[in-house]
Amino acid sequence: MDLLEITKYGIKNLRIRHLRSTLTIIGIVLGIATIVTLMSIGEGVRVDIQSQMDAFGTDMIFVVPFNLENFASASTLSMTTAGKLYERDIDYIERVPGVQSTARVNFGRAALRFRESDITAAVFPADASVFEEFGDYLEIEEGRHLRDGEGKVLVLANDAANVLFNNQKISPGNVIYVNGEPYRVVGVLKKIGTSLSQQDDSAIYVPYDQGNKLLADYLAPGEVFSIYIKIRPGYDADEVAAQVERQIANAHRVPLDKKDFSVMTPSFIMGMVGTVMDLLNLFLLAIAAVSAFVGGIGISNTMFMSVLERRREIGVLKAIGATRTTILLIFVIESAIIGAGGGLLGLAIGYLALTMAGSFGIPYVLGAYQISFAFFFSVSVGVISGLIPAFNASKVPAIEALRYE
Repeated sequence: MDLLEITKYGIKNLRIRHLRSTLTIIGIVLGIATIVTLMSIGEGVRVDIQSQMDAFGTDMIFVVPFNLENFASASTLSMTTAGKLYERDIDYIERVPGVQSTARVNFGRAALRFRESDITAAVFPADASVFEEFGDYLEIEEGRHLRDGEGKVLVLANDAANVLFNNQKISPGNVIYVNGEPYRVVGVLKKIGTSLSQQDDSAIYVPYDQGNKLLADYLAPGEVFSIYIKIRPGYDADEVAAQVERQIANAHRVPLDKKDFSVMTPSFIMGMVGTVMDLLNLFLLAIAAVSAFVGGIGISNTMFMSVLERRREIGVLKAIGATRTTILLIFVIESAIIGAGGGLLGLAIGYLALTMAGSFGIPYVLGAYQISFAFFFSVSVGVISGLIPAFNASKVPAIEALRYE
């Protein structure tokens, strides 16, 4: 018997025992579906974040009042130290060679009213230069950006203009009451629509000085929630970030290993993403191990039972000239087919799960790597699980096997 004939013979035997084969396949389906779903979502998030970093550019640095370094090194998942940034920190930052400009953004919550809709939402006092530096990310759809020195005006991100106020559409010229004071909308931004942009797509921006008056109860005098730094052409962002870090640490009078802030470059952010991806890969490895164990036990059990039931058949095959290798291949191929069937069904279920996830805005990438890994993993589980039963079947003496009814 050649390989094609053995494969056809194995499929025929699985059809005869279709109920047992189906139940065995189910044992591996859920594991494969889970692996495919998580791998695809993980890759989708990575690609999505990378595209967002590309939109920010490689010449931007962010300073925030949290120590995120331990998170980036995967030693802990908590922000170990939280502090505050102040206006005076900007003076130290601007002394660093390579710093072209800085921009300030603050954060607080305010009561907002548009027509009959009352909500409490985040408000971001921001320098006008933020919109210049992030022009590719914070693009205008209607109206214009903020200008320096303005008073009670607003720029709304896309969801803030179309969803936040009970799905009422807000356009430039409309008035929104913020803590009881009228603010005129001067611009609406285009939707960003990435995995990290939910907050940015719901943001409400006000001029920096006016916003600080609005949020005086939330902010200490001179406090800044985050500082954006644009790097001069020809300077390395990581080298500039290291100098900025030393300047702020000196200003805060803390050693670098106990700093209460973080200076984030694009490479730092991607390092944090890499940490999350490493944890996801460990989780996937655990799922794969459980899937292989559960599915392998099911396949082995099925093949052991098949060998016991088909001892006479094995004897007949040997009597007409089948070799031990042929018998071995018959049972190994049958177990591989069971694994392949579970893999294909798992891929189908994983694809349906990803389609549903995509409808909720969750990014995913289902490519050749994810498909091939899942399929070959399931086939490998089938082959490995069927080796011992197949080896036992190949050793059955023909004369002894013919005695079984």
